[in-house]
Amino acid sequence: MPRLELVLLAVSTIILSLTVVVHYEAVASTLEAQMATYLLSSVNVDANRHQCNPNGGSDYSTIDLQTNPSNGNHPNSQCIPTFNISLSQSNLTLIQGFSRSLSVSLSTTSELSPPITLSAESVPAGVEVLFAPSSGRSSFSSLMTIIASAHAALGLSEVAVVARVMGIEKSATVSVLVIPEIHNLVIISGFAPLNATVGSVVVVNVTVANYGSVSEIFDLREHANVTMVAEQNHLLLAPLARYTTSLSWNTTGFSEGVYSIVVNVRPAPGEVNLSDENFNVGQLSLGPRPTAEPSPKPAASGEGPSGLSYGRELAIMAALGEVIAVLLVLVRRRSRISKK
Repeated sequence: MPRLELVLLAVSTIILSLTVVVHYEAVASTLEAQMATYLLSSVNVDANRHQCNPNGGSDYSTIDLQTNPSNGNHPNSQCIPTFNISLSQSNLTLIQGFSRSLSVSLSTTSELSPPITLSAESVPAGVEVLFAPSSGRSSFSSLMTIIASAHAALGLSEVAVVARVMGIEKSATVSVLVIPEIHNLVIISGFAPLNATVGSVVVVNVTVANYGSVSEIFDLREHANVTMVAEQNHLLLAPLARYTTSLSWNTTGFSEGVYSIVVNVRPAPGEVNLSDENFNVGQLSLGPRPTAEPSPKPAASGEGPSGLSYGRELAIMAALGEVIAVLLVLVRRRSRISKK
């Protein structure tokens, strides 16, 4: 009995060993088949790449499509012309409720079929991106318009512009800063003379700044007390820019007195801070119109320094004449006495 058990044990061991060997051979055959398929595919891909760029260039890219039973279930390869994407600018500022545009350029080495399609990714909430056109088969330019709603998310975002064709994609990035709509016109300086006369022209120099986020069209006015005396209309000022000008007040017809000079701009729609749109330039004293001075009268004889000198000369000459007359009388008398 013990011998029989030993024989059965030996037979079982031999059968199990044969099963393991058969399984191992099957696995090895499967691995060899897979390796052969991989090597064959690699050879086909390299051959296709060489076929796409026979001169060793890079004008075309090779992509593998779905397998085809007629091709032994090997991937179908296709030559795709190389393409590149670029943007006209890498960053822009976008105001809530407004839109901005930039240019997207696609360059290819040859015509594509199917076409390259454009799309945008990582777009912030409340912002919409449109392309015109949104696709093309060869080199083309597209106008990319970025539109922010009145409630678009504020802050900085990196928006990716992606070009795709048959599984190949390339992208470019633009930094988009969304800011709120702010209106803030400020008169930051003004200067006027302290004195003037009725009928003269008073020139007031004014500087206006736009501290808002949008361009403003505004009117600038000057008042003397409560009377508007000068204005400039439909002035355009870009965000964060300054404008310096002169307002001229013709004082003809105004009364003499002291006038308070104030310049102001009309509030822009939606402006909240209204305290800095009026600027008190100062007070100006308006005096009387100057009158014409009479021409000087000629000095009379004997008046003034020259008249006095002339009178003295006449007196001296009269005295000399009298002395000469007396001498002549005396000489005549003596001559008469001597004859007798």
